[in-house]
Amino acid sequence: MKKRRLLITGAILGANVLTLVSHAVFTSSCSDTTETRPINDAANVVLSPRDGSLQDGANDAPTASGLRQLIDRSEGDQDFHTFDLMVTDDQLYWTESNNTGVQIMTSPLSGSPVTAVMPKGINGGSGAQAVDDEYVYSVNTETIRRVSLAGRDVIEISLGGASYFYGFLLVDDDALFVSSYGCSEIVRVPKARPDDIRTTVISESVSPTRGGGSYSTITETHVYCTGATNNLMVRLNKATGEYSVLVSGADQAAVRDTADYISFGRSAVSTEYVYWVATEGRTKQALYRLPLTGGTPDKLQEFDVSGINVFLEYDATRNTLYWTSGGGNPTAILRYDIAKGEGDVIQSDLWTTHGFAMDDDNLYWTTYGGIMTMPKP
Repeated sequence: MKKRRLLITGAILGANVLTLVSHAVFTSSCSDTTETRPINDAANVVLSPRDGSLQDGANDAPTASGLRQLIDRSEGDQDFHTFDLMVTDDQLYWTESNNTGVQIMTSPLSGSPVTAVMPKGINGGSGAQAVDDEYVYSVNTETIRRVSLAGRDVIEISLGGASYFYGFLLVDDDALFVSSYGCSEIVRVPKARPDDIRTTVISESVSPTRGGGSYSTITETHVYCTGATNNLMVRLNKATGEYSVLVSGADQAAVRDTADYISFGRSAVSTEYVYWVATEGRTKQALYRLPLTGGTPDKLQEFDVSGINVFLEYDATRNTLYWTSGGGNPTAILRYDIAKGEGDVIQSDLWTTHGFAMDDDNLYWTTYGGIMTMPKP
């Protein structure tokens, strides 16, 4: 099977992962109400690149650090808001929207040509998406929409009536995983039996009082979910549906230096630790880690950058973490060398980032009107 980068974030973990004390799990089978149905006719949806010159102004000469605009989406009718970025061996996938709708786009890593995989009028909702060897998947509030990589055979999979607008969407070889707002529920949807969904209720989750949603990472055996504004991190056993609370709001309060508002971003997992970046007081970020065997979170380093982080990636080859300072302006790209125990800002004064991904050699992120890239330093 062709390798798909960034669908499984971080190192792949095996049976050596130790589970903390398991909580009771409330599951429900929604086979009576769940359905899979086509939403286009038998002729399929045949897609083509957006009209006009897609790449005018793109691939400009890079800066000294190699920073450049890879894809320009400001041409044509208006600027597009791009987000939900993913990278495979040979393609980029992202969601973009303007006042006429939401669509999922793709291009080779070269940045051209740009084509629509799931066009306006079919996609919608949050746009949270995942990719495997055959399909692109998108959450549309109460459903998952699936389309082939060629942009054909769009179907809709019901999630049983629950709303997952601010959740995440992950995929592995066997199933899709979708979370609700604040990680209050995690749903497993088997690929072979999409009507046989399993819902795990996270009883410790409370509804966040301010913005955000949930962010996640998938490994060979577990799903890690962080509630953006309720300071909660849980680990779900993919096989059993049981979960453990790794970090709670009380745990985080014990290691942070400020009483101001704090927000979790997405976690990343190595063979020994789970890492996450928290925004403290909206003007500072701090990197934390927790042993997979449990314990107390350690604050590794603080960074004087603003914005709410939602992106964190682990490069196992370099043993380095990369992330952005998230929404708002200015945005920064940061890294942390785990072996050296030190991090730094590698790009600053960037425009708002709404998606972040990497391959072996490069970093990619979305912004208003396009996609940027730079080599890994």
